[in-house]
Amino acid sequence: MVDASGVPIDVTLADSNPLVLTAMSKISERDPRFSLVATSATAEGFLGTVMRVPVQVGVID
Repeated sequence: MVDASGVPIDVTLADSNPLVLTAMSKISERDPRFSLVATSATAEGFLGTVMRVPVQVGVID
């Protein structure tokens, strides 16, 4: 989804399974409604990233 101004929504993904993380990343990168900001294999890495780089949506498994 894009926000009200038509700008893609910033997303960060986190999953410990590299296959799932890669698949989710590719799906997000192909969809112009989203801007994939970062990925992480750990919850700690995810938290560290979103504390430095604000995002609108975080997907954590």
